[in-house]
Amino acid sequence: MNNSTQHHALIEDALNFSRVSRSECLVSNAAAEELEQCDSSVLPEIEEAIRNRVVPGSGDITDPNDLLHRHPGLLSLWVAYFHVGKEGHVERIAQFLRSLEGPVLATAILAMRPVWYYKGPNVTLPTPLLELVREAAESGTGNAAEVARHLLQNVLQLKT
Repeated sequence: MNNSTQHHALIEDALNFSRVSRSECLVSNAAAEELEQCDSSVLPEIEEAIRNRVVPGSGDITDPNDLLHRHPGLLSLWVAYFHVGKEGHVERIAQFLRSLEGPVLATAILAMRPVWYYKGPNVTLPTPLLELVREAAESGTGNAAEVARHLLQNVLQLKT
């Protein structure tokens, strides 16, 4: 099985939350955890899955929670995407996120928190992503703007 085939299977399993890892009372998305260990060649494949699997079915959704019910592993997939891309691929991530809107973008913004916050005093949201979140917050209405404003409020509270 080549890397692309393996990546595709991991992405599908992560998005569907079909491989569960249990430790005592904790449950995690085992496929997403494996994706976090992949190299950056997985980034375009994750983007393609979001573009082709998640975005087309999101047009009738107004609440990000409804999107998460359709794709129970979406937050885990975003976290894996951010973990893989955070070293050297932040500009690419920001560019991809700018192509999204509504509940899909809202879920991406939600998934930033476990990657960059509460990780120590010197770990902060990279500037290109902070700019994207600010742009989304200032865009006016919609759930992506609401989630972005909430994230910014929490970031400001954490720094004071």
